[in-house]
Amino acid sequence: KIIIDEKLIGKSDLFVCGLFEEENISEPELSKELNEAVKAKLFTGKWNETYDTKISSGKVTFIGLGKKKELDLEKVRKMFGKAVSKARCLRCVSVETNLAQVLASSGLFEENSLGQAIAEGLLFSNYDFTWYLSKEKLEKRKPLEVVTLLLKGKGQALTNGLRKGRVIAETSNFVRDLVN
Repeated sequence: KIIIDEKLIGKSDLFVCGLFEEENISEPELSKELNEAVKAKLFTGKWNETYDTKISSGKVTFIGLGKKKELDLEKVRKMFGKAVSKARCLRCVSVETNLAQVLASSGLFEENSLGQAIAEGLLFSNYDFTWYLSKEKLEKRKPLEVVTLLLKGKGQALTNGLRKGRVIAETSNFVRDLVN
């Protein structure tokens, strides 16, 4: 389930924060944690780089977006896939992220195309073929159930792109089930 909200609820298992290289964050607690990671050379914001931490409100994963001019829609798909993979690795069932807001406000992509890439990245990476798994193994695997996208000023074009991407990804995942 993909939800669009104008503010972070703070009740999810994981917050995924995307940052371009040389970019800062305004929220004080996240900014402090990020500055410490940068000083320790644990995070620089380079493409696909991640840094996991925990703050008072819960788990946080920073994902590096690299340089603005080098970002394309395929990297957007991979980035959202990475966010889902991180969440599943940490056994989280709900995630909030500012990635959609950061990308929409960058002006690099049309909102419709961006929404489609987001949905495809989220749903393709959350696919799991479980037909032949025993009940015990099935109970251990927890798919991501809810992703909340922070997006101020809900864009209708982005929402339409999310719908289109969802249809494409769900159809592809259904075909993957048939092939398996």
